[in-house]
Amino acid sequence: MFKKLRRVLKAKTSENNILDKKKESAYFPKLKDNKDCTRLYLVIGPESTATRLITKLLSQHPNVVGTLDASEHVDVLDDVWRFVENGEFQKAKDVLPTINKGSVFVTRRSMPHSLSANKPAEYLNFPDIYSFYKFCSENRISLYLFVTSRSPVPTYVSSVNNRDSVSKSLKKAKFQNMASYMFLFEAIIKLNLPFSLISLEALLNDKANFINSLFEIMGLDKSDLELDLHEDINLKKYDWYTLNKEL
Repeated sequence: MFKKLRRVLKAKTSENNILDKKKESAYFPKLKDNKDCTRLYLVIGPESTATRLITKLLSQHPNVVGTLDASEHVDVLDDVWRFVENGEFQKAKDVLPTINKGSVFVTRRSMPHSLSANKPAEYLNFPDIYSFYKFCSENRISLYLFVTSRSPVPTYVSSVNNRDSVSKSLKKAKFQNMASYMFLFEAIIKLNLPFSLISLEALLNDKANFINSLFEIMGLDKSDLELDLHEDINLKKYDWYTLNKEL
């Protein structure tokens, strides 16, 4: 399995020449001074790890430019991502929303992620973090990642039952979940990106304290939150897995 993962990752990274050491400095410009940069927080993780829910909660803060209705598979920076992934950086800059001083962007991407609201995400089609990082660097935007996680079995079962990318296959769900983290952490290491690991279960346990702790990381004050959490969201997933783990 690990050899297959490495082949997949190498194919994915080679698409952007990110393994070419000679092109690294040109492709990934570094911000020499983060002072006065716009701050952007990317909520990212394998599908079914609560990227939408966490984005929705973070977006309740008055100083966050985000997506309050993230449950509808839309994002405030969808157009920016679309242009960036097509290599059209100027168009991406042109559609970047204006932001007040002291405010921050919150955007989300699941892995895989669909490029349009009406088109399901494709198996192993991961967001182009490298191009997005380059765009941020060129436009004085500091990038910080919130990497989402969830208990493994509920994640697999949710992917099988609620996502099209794994074609109802538990085997594909497990493989894609592992490949997602390997791809993501390879990018984090290569680009030296700051990040925090966050989990759905921590949110369910700590509730508002959890989200306010993320606001503290973001340099924001605490905020009142409307929480509508389903604390038993994982329970039925274990029963289903026991009955269907041969899929």
